[in-house]
Amino acid sequence: MYLVPEATNSNRTMPNYTLTKHIQPYDCGPQHVILGHTLTGLLQEAASNHADQLGFGMTDLAHTGSLWALSVLYIEIDRMPAQGMDVKLTTCPSVLSRLRAGREFWGHSKDGAQLFRASSDWMVVDKKTRRAVDPRFIATRYTPHEERALPFQLKRLKPHADLHSMQPDALFRVGQSSLDINGHVNNTEYTRVSLDAMYEAGFRGNLQALWMTFHHESFPGDVIELFTTPAPDENGRVQVTGICRDTPIFCASCVFTSTT
Repeated sequence: MYLVPEATNSNRTMPNYTLTKHIQPYDCGPQHVILGHTLTGLLQEAASNHADQLGFGMTDLAHTGSLWALSVLYIEIDRMPAQGMDVKLTTCPSVLSRLRAGREFWGHSKDGAQLFRASSDWMVVDKKTRRAVDPRFIATRYTPHEERALPFQLKRLKPHADLHSMQPDALFRVGQSSLDINGHVNNTEYTRVSLDAMYEAGFRGNLQALWMTFHHESFPGDVIELFTTPAPDENGRVQVTGICRDTPIFCASCVFTSTT
């Protein structure tokens, strides 16, 4: 188990934020546990709320002509939150680099049992150029936590090398309901279509790990080709890669465990 770092009273230390969520029936699928894309949406909600509190939320960044964009997300799941459960989700900002801002997540049940943990890397993107800018200016408001929720360095998934010779397994046509306030497809939509594609390809069971990498934006009218393949160099994983006009949009890799 990886411990949640303790909050302190200093304005220049690593602040925590906790969101308590009661899992509703509409959050769940037929197995009465939270859907994968709903879980990623819950992480996004906690991250957004906390960034607003710290003074570098979406509205704050808009004043600087920039926006937040999720780059990599990795979730390890011990137990998916179930209908009727109260989930305590704690998050804090972590390591900063020239192009990435880290954020950590820990999910626990009401009785303190660990449900999941996640690490993520985010980019600050210039709205006009759509290029990443140095995010380290936000460190003036806090001291980043040096440890991460997961005991390994996040890496970016890459598309399978042989996709050019393959036919897509499915298509995802971007509609208006898939867009967020930035006018592009929200990252939770990529999680949703990835898990649907894996299900259609015959991969079933309990979701144990979810690894998402976001490469490029997509917009209304785009048609994204979905390829479901074994993940390169990742034993036991399945990967979905989204391609639009020969450009990688996202990659998703999952591990499932037996339901028996």
